Amino acid sequence: MTETPKFNFAINHLGINVPDLDAAVAWYASVLGFQVIRPAFEVIAGQGEGGQRFAHINGPKFGRCRVAYLTAGNGVGFEVFEFGEPKTERFADDWEFWRPGIWHLCITAPDVAALAEAIVASGGRHRSDVLEAPAGSGLKLTYCQDPWGNPIELMNASYDRSVQAAS
Repeated sequence: MTETPKFNFAINHLGINVPDLDAAVAWYASVLGFQVIRPAFEVIAGQGEGGQRFAHINGPKFGRCRVAYLTAGNGVGFEVFEFGEPKTERFADDWEFWRPGIWHLCITAPDVAALAEAIVASGGRHRSDVLEAPAGSGLKLTYCQDPWGNPIELMNASYDRSVQAAS
């Protein structure tokens, strides 16, 4: 058994896969305010260091993809991928919460209802009512989806504050 680390690791970045990279980058920048720190570029299996690395990581099915790098307001990186070989496909069901992998991205926003409305107005979906959790705490949350089906939770408090309130 491995020993528990003596420090708290930081989240460096999160990567998502979408069928339309350009539209997704524009959406995350305009709706959630993420900043593009490296615009879209292509990676082809076996071409250059990046192509060799991607082919090694993803295996023989990998042919090519496009990638863009963004950053959230707190400095956490956000990578957007569009695979071309094999082609990115939308989820068969648009809310496959039971599948392994990252279940949702959570965004801290002072007005979750207003941001949920902006998500819907820009092609996304609002999945749940705005809930107060726990009741009487003033902490609000709701679930949405980006236009490609990726789940997004909205909360009006920091993670540590919301967990403390629920304890």
